[in-house]
Amino acid sequence: MESEHPAIDPAKLSSVIRNVAKKQSTDVMDPEDLEQELWVFYLEELAPRDYPEGTIVDLIKKQGVKVARDERIDYMQFRGAFIYSPAVVRTILEDAVWVDAEDSPDIEGRIDVSRALGELETDERFLLRRKFGPLVDDIDPLPFSTTEHMRIERAIDKISMILNRGASRSELDIDTASEELAYPAFA
Repeated sequence: MESEHPAIDPAKLSSVIRNVAKKQSTDVMDPEDLEQELWVFYLEELAPRDYPEGTIVDLIKKQGVKVARDERIDYMQFRGAFIYSPAVVRTILEDAVWVDAEDSPDIEGRIDVSRALGELETDERFLLRRKFGPLVDDIDPLPFSTTEHMRIERAIDKISMILNRGASRSELDIDTASEELAYPAFA
């Protein structure tokens, strides 16, 4: 009996899994570990079933979000607190802040980052919404100037620092060592 749907191209599958792992990885989980988790998910749950290619891609993306969120929650419970790096803040801004609450893959991160947004200047919030928020009337926004890109990066760093106010310096050094970021407020 032939399959109703053609098999997904292995090169495309590999690319999808690699990109999802790269996008969802944080300081808590390396992209390689997430990539392995997604391959296991594909081989155990999706490959034996007759799904169309688009469904396979969607399910892999959803699983990537779920695994990354679960790892983050486990880490928070283990540590008793979560250290927000700029990379984590950027991911939350991209995936969780300007979406409907029921569509948000990370409710805790959404709440924390949304609160921190309230401490930013109005123009910083505007730039972040323009960068990460939904398109207005499906019109592409104007390109960002070099100055605006720098201000966006500083606003992301500022949110990270706001969220990490209660963290000790040693926690920040351990959790952000791979990013080679400077935290001038803690120097």
